[in-house]
Amino acid sequence: MRKILLASTALVAMTSVSAMASDITISGGFELGYNSESDLSDGTSITSETDWNVKFSNTTDSGITTSLNYGFDESGGVDDQNYSISGSFGTIAVANAADGDDSAIDGMDIEADTVAENTTFVSHTSSLGSAYAGDWSTRVAQGGAGNTGKGDSISYTLPSVIEGLTVAVSHQNETKMESFAYGAKYSMGPVTLSALKMSGTVDAITGKTNAAADDGTLGNAARPKYGVEGSHMGLSTTLAGLTLEYAINKYELTDYSVTTALRDTEGEGKRLGISYALGDLTLGYETVKADWNGNTTATAGNSYDTYGYDSVGAAYSLAEGITAKVAVTEAEIQDSADQTKMKDYNTTRVSVSVAF
Repeated sequence: MRKILLASTALVAMTSVSAMASDITISGGFELGYNSESDLSDGTSITSETDWNVKFSNTTDSGITTSLNYGFDESGGVDDQNYSISGSFGTIAVANAADGDDSAIDGMDIEADTVAENTTFVSHTSSLGSAYAGDWSTRVAQGGAGNTGKGDSISYTLPSVIEGLTVAVSHQNETKMESFAYGAKYSMGPVTLSALKMSGTVDAITGKTNAAADDGTLGNAARPKYGVEGSHMGLSTTLAGLTLEYAINKYELTDYSVTTALRDTEGEGKRLGISYALGDLTLGYETVKADWNGNTTATAGNSYDTYGYDSVGAAYSLAEGITAKVAVTEAEIQDSADQTKMKDYNTTRVSVSVAF
């Protein structure tokens, strides 16, 4: 009797799910890696990452498609969270950057990260404390802005009017940040071009003061207002297994609490990536150069944060869903104590990933 009840319950549950979503996709992955870094404070380490994802989608008789994507990582936290509705009118999507999801605009950038296993270098991108990593992003933590722009965004992708052309706009509005972005991506044969632009404000609430309120309690301290702007230009081309990608990313932060010419700070990153696929083996090369002018106050010295790296790597498919990877990165970072000098270091990463 118990088995019959369980079976009946399962059938009812399956029927309910089928009525709500015609397609359900469950996927997951695991990666185990070993890092060796020349920096004595880091040495060697073993890392692991686990992700699993569930996606629901349904298409109505009228041709409107809705989807829900939700994922978790090894810590049990949300790793993906996005929703969309699309049809002849285009696509409206909601994504949360804090969970690793891109808006329609962010998803159109050409990252040129052909050696993805060099991510261990990220922890060393700045000895001067800036958060700029030379990539296309709404990074606004520089200059004490205190918010990285990671929250919900809503995007609208226009219906296609020209084959290969994608045009989209997005809006992000949080407690401490509001931004707008727009961009276009055009693919013509083996060549793809991408152009993106964003602008916004951070800590826009400047009217509050630290004066005592009527009841004798202190009010909130006034916070400076920052303006942020970012732009991206990217090129990608693929021919006979060889892929070449190049991106230029610029970022500017304006501190409106500073009235001198030193109120503006900016960063620029240039990325070149090359990969070559030869059967089950893929070879990659990536070079990055990024600068951040970290001078955000009238009294600060010229703090210019510079770094760059070259990375080579290889990925080999051992079997379906199983990949072995190796990457070697040589990097240099500006010395915070003596900005006329650069610090050199290198990192090697070996990993095996499994996808389900």
